[in-house]
Amino acid sequence: MSRVSKAAASAAWAALLTLSAAAAAYAGLRLPNLWSVTLYNVQVTDGTIRRAFVGTVLGPVWRLGHYQYWVYAAAAYLVLLALLVAIIRAAVRARGTSQRILAALWLLAPTGAYLFHEVGYLDQVVYLLLFLSLWLWRRSPAAVAVLPVAVSVFVHEIALLAAWPVLAWFVLDGRASRAERLALLLPAAAGAVVLAWPPLAGAQVAHLALRLRTSLPFPIREDAIALLGRGAAGSLASHALLVGLVKVAPFAVVLGIAWLGLYWWRRRGGAATALSAGGAFAASVAPLLLFLGGWDTDRWVFLALSNFALVLFLWLERHGPELSVPELAAAALPFVLLFYSPLQFLDGYAPRTITPAGLHQFMTDPDMFRFPADKPPRGWRLN
Repeated sequence: MSRVSKAAASAAWAALLTLSAAAAAYAGLRLPNLWSVTLYNVQVTDGTIRRAFVGTVLGPVWRLGHYQYWVYAAAAYLVLLALLVAIIRAAVRARGTSQRILAALWLLAPTGAYLFHEVGYLDQVVYLLLFLSLWLWRRSPAAVAVLPVAVSVFVHEIALLAAWPVLAWFVLDGRASRAERLALLLPAAAGAVVLAWPPLAGAQVAHLALRLRTSLPFPIREDAIALLGRGAAGSLASHALLVGLVKVAPFAVVLGIAWLGLYWWRRRGGAATALSAGGAFAASVAPLLLFLGGWDTDRWVFLALSNFALVLFLWLERHGPELSVPELAAAALPFVLLFYSPLQFLDGYAPRTITPAGLHQFMTDPDMFRFPADKPPRGWRLN
C-alpha cells in the first residue's frame, strides 16, 4: 500500500472511530454527578491518602476557580477527552485492522455509552495513567514507566484490580527483565499502604463534610464522605454479595470462553501460549472481584469488558496476526452478553435511544447538561 493510500485509510478510520465516539456520547454523556465532584475535593490534609490524589494535586485549581461546579466538570471532560484521543490515536496507528474493529466495537457497544456516562469518576483518571505507563514502558526505564500506575492507586484503590493487572500482563507476557519484574512490585507496595491506612474517624468525617458544605456552592454527597470512614471490612459487609455475584458471574464465564476460544484458534500457528492467554484472562476478569467491596456491579462489568478489549488490543499488537472470523466471534461474545445482561446506568439515568421517539425527547427535553441535583448550586447558570 502506498503512502497516500495509508494516509487515506488512516483518515477514514479516524473518522469512523470519531463517529463511533459521537454515537456513544449521544447515548451516555451527562454532567459529572455529585459523587464524583465531592471526591474531587478530598485531600491528604483531611487525614486520608485514599482517593485523595486528585483533590490534593488540583486543590489550587479548585480554589482559583472559586470551587464552581463548572471547573470540576471541565476537568472531568478533559480527562474523558484525553482518554478518547488516546484510544482513537492508538487504534488508527495500530498494526492491524482487527484492532481498529475492536476499538469501534467497544465504542459502539453499551461500553462506549457507559464511558461517557461515568464521566468524572476517578476510574477514568486511573485508566489515563495506565495508558501513560503503557506508552512509557518501551521508552523509559521500568522504574519510571511504572510510576503512573503506582500513583493511580492513590487516585482510587480499584487500580489494584483494574490497571495493575493489565500492566503486569503486558510486562510479563514479553521478555521482562529482572528490573521490569521488580518495578511491578511498586503498585503493589502502594496498594498495601493505601489498604493499611486507617479509615477516617467519625470526627474527621464530620470535619471533612463540614469543610465541603461551607466551601462548595453546590450540594455534596454525604455518603461519598462517609465511605472514607469505612475500611475494607466495612465495605464488604455493607451490601449483599449474592446480588453482585449474580451480575458478574456470567461475564466471568463468557470472558473465559472468549479467551479459551482465542487461544484454541491461535495456538496452532504459534501466535499464543496457554500462559499468555491465561494471564490475559486474569487481567480481564480482575475488575469483577470488585463486587466484593462495592454495589456498583455494572461499573465493574464495564471495567472488565474494557480490560478485555485493551488486553486483546495489546495481544494483537504484540503477537498478531489478524483475527479470523471465528476469533472475531469469540472477541464479540462478551459484548453480545450485554443484550441479555445490560449495563444499568447510575443515578436513575438510561441510555438514550436513536429512535424517532428518543430523538424527539432529546430535542425537546435534553438532559445531557442538566445539573445533577434537585437543588441547583448557588449562582448556577448553564450559559
